[in-house]
Amino acid sequence: FMGGWLFRSLALLADAGYMANDSLALGLALLALFLPPRKQRWFALLNGVSLLLVAGFILHEAWARRAAPAVMLAAPMLAVAVTGLVVNLIVARLMLQGDHGNLNIKVAYLHVLADLLGSVVAIVAGLSAWLLGWQWVDTVASALLALFILKSGGRISHEAWQALRQA
Repeated sequence: FMGGWLFRSLALLADAGYMANDSLALGLALLALFLPPRKQRWFALLNGVSLLLVAGFILHEAWARRAAPAVMLAAPMLAVAVTGLVVNLIVARLMLQGDHGNLNIKVAYLHVLADLLGSVVAIVAGLSAWLLGWQWVDTVASALLALFILKSGGRISHEAWQALRQA
């Protein structure tokens, strides 16, 4: 988050918001393992709704920046984005060992995979600004990431809601 704010990158801010949401998802998934199945489903729904909120925030910011994109500090922004990618790759590898039959573990793993995408989007935005001077790519990339997060959050929320209804 600090990198996105300091280097004026909405893509990094979006990735940070998504990573914060991932931390919430991982924490809730861990906690849910010790709860009865019905309560676990509520945690999955909370994770899905939190994704919808993050996506809404990113879309709001992208809309606000569409006319006047902020000038990013591309080189340090890229360093942060590449670091995020490395961390996401490590976490994704660890998550592959989890129980994907558990809805909360599945949700947490999907969060991590989407975070990988967020890191790649931030890297593309940073490279576009650094090599081509295209500051607008940060805003467009952030909006595209937000749409992906929106789709993922909607799917997770729907799946968790259906599981709650069936229970």
